[in-house]
Amino acid sequence: MKIKISKNFLDGYVKVLDLGGVGKTWPDLSGNKQKDYDALRSDWENVGNAIRKGTGSFKQARCLLPVS
Repeated sequence: MKIKISKNFLDGYVKVLDLGGVGKTWPDLSGNKQKDYDALRSDWENVGNAIRKGTGSFKQARCLLPVS
């Protein structure tokens, strides 16, 4: 009886045996620090703008309420 092994199974088996990570190429995580900084700064600027807008809306709504 002949056993047939699929290519995908064989590829997965080889990856399991590669415990040292020899066949793995890791992405460069430290090369884009400026892009990460710019994106994070932009995110926080958007948060600050949303807080300012919400605070302004709250002040306007509060001024319209009748004082008892």
